[in-house]
Amino acid sequence: MMDFHLRVSCDADWLPQVPNKPAISADIRSIAGNLLAAMGTPLLAGRAFTAEDQVSTVPPVLVNEALVREFLPKGNPVGHHLLLDGQAREIVGVVADVRGVSGAIAAEPGPVVYSPANADGSWRRYFLVRTNVPPEEVVKSIREQVYQADPRESVGRIETMDQLLSDAVAQPRLNAAVFASFAGIALLLACVGIYGVVSYFAAQRRQEIGVRMALGATRGDITRLFVRRAMVPAAIGLATGSVVSLAANRLLRSQLYGVQPDDLRLYLASLLVLLVPLLVATLRPAIRAAKSEPMEALRTE
Repeated sequence: MMDFHLRVSCDADWLPQVPNKPAISADIRSIAGNLLAAMGTPLLAGRAFTAEDQVSTVPPVLVNEALVREFLPKGNPVGHHLLLDGQAREIVGVVADVRGVSGAIAAEPGPVVYSPANADGSWRRYFLVRTNVPPEEVVKSIREQVYQADPRESVGRIETMDQLLSDAVAQPRLNAAVFASFAGIALLLACVGIYGVVSYFAAQRRQEIGVRMALGATRGDITRLFVRRAMVPAAIGLATGSVVSLAANRLLRSQLYGVQPDDLRLYLASLLVLLVPLLVATLRPAIRAAKSEPMEALRTE
């Protein structure tokens, strides 16, 4: 179970205390039951909440990795205290970051404090149910269980995690599709342009081709000549683009989820996607030029 979360400011016993200037700003979430286990959120240090924590007058808290990374990068916060609502709350454990808790799913997780939820907490609660059967098969059972627990309560809306994730990435997915469409059109135009340039280049040098072949050049030599002259500028452009994209890592990082913009495999795959159509656009006119008969090429004015 999880209550509605809020943004809070608090102090920590390991940080300097400044009057009216709390040291830490974080989201606070009230949770109960085995929510973190159901979410698959690992416990990195300390312990999870117990039943006694739910009824404690001064309940302990859990913090996430982001809070530790930002405010205690070289220490262990377990056993330390946060000052929340004028009360010192002991930190009993550290849990992994969960994306989407304090912002967009693609954003870096921010500091989060987890507190045990009590019976008189928020009027609006969210329940997470983990099941091994299709979710739609347990919807009716969930509503019945809630009604049996308290007939005055009702279930507002039930959604699967797949639905929530799909909604969260809908806009980034649309942006990626638009960018991919423009990139595909640009690549197509580049291939058409390269094909036209190589074809024109071959037509202008038919006599040179005839001379080279008369002197012993093979069709493979002629093909490699045109491919090399076309692909060298393309390779320079790809190298320049890779350097620029590496320099723009920080801008790209905010638009990606689950992919690192400096991933070597990603760059290699991108280079292959660009090189293959360019090579195909270059080979066709180059092979056609290499098939020219030497005597015909020499007679061409």
